[in-house]
Amino acid sequence: MSNPLRFRAKTLARAAIGAVITLAACNNILAIEDAHVDPTLGAGGAIGGASGSSSKEGGASGTTGGTANAGETSNGGKSGGGSAGQSHTGGSGVQGGNTVMTQGGSGAEGGSEGGSGASAGEAGSGAGPGTGSLCQQYCDTVAQYCIGTSLQYKDKEQCMKVCSLFPQGTVGDPDGNHIACRLKYAGKARYAGGTELAAYCRQAGPGGDGRCGTNCDGFCTITMDTCNAEDTPPYFFQNDAACHTKCQSLPDIPFVYGDISVADGNSVQCRLFHVISAAMMDPEEHCEHVMGLTLCEE
Repeated sequence: MSNPLRFRAKTLARAAIGAVITLAACNNILAIEDAHVDPTLGAGGAIGGASGSSSKEGGASGTTGGTANAGETSNGGKSGGGSAGQSHTGGSGVQGGNTVMTQGGSGAEGGSEGGSGASAGEAGSGAGPGTGSLCQQYCDTVAQYCIGTSLQYKDKEQCMKVCSLFPQGTVGDPDGNHIACRLKYAGKARYAGGTELAAYCRQAGPGGDGRCGTNCDGFCTITMDTCNAEDTPPYFFQNDAACHTKCQSLPDIPFVYGDISVADGNSVQCRLFHVISAAMMDPEEHCEHVMGLTLCEE
């Protein structure tokens, strides 16, 4: 007679083997493969999506977001600088072994105050407002230090108008008939006094006084633009050479804006005084004096 316990154990073993065989057969029929982790995810999981961020000043670049392992979700990505944009955070994660990626919004491109936007994930850059044009710097400096008996312009408005007629040049350029040179000597006037201050201001003034071009260079630069055949006939020079020829035949005296010896008399400076007045208003009236009639007559 067989042992009942042994019989029961054999019966259970046969049942377990049958279940395994049945499960394998079902997997083959349904084409179910064993689960595995996508090797492209690596040990760290999925990388976060991209996001843009806005910045009125512009320019800041973001940082890389976090990573997620299987079954987890991480937010992050790169934040791009921008201006006048809105930021959106992206996120990515792995859910149950399947990768889910979302991409954040991008910062708005363009900028109203010196910033430029960036596309999603890109770092933006921007620059704030500048410190002002060369003419602004020049006229502010002249107005501050060249005053009284060293005055070169009636006011800043006149200085800005005259400045716009000259080549601008670049700070550090050799001396010449340009605004960068005049700015240099206006700056020197800050620590000067007496006759040295007066000399620096004349060199910074519309004439140039031999440092920033000759006084005739300055005079003719302004005159050829202001007194011309189109606007002030018959009070004009045919060309720059004719202007220089006439100018070089005239007495050359120190220039101080509004001084009686400058405003009325036969000199380069009388004509210089009236041509910078013509640049501001009544060119027909002042260009007559520029050509040597009435007030600046020989």
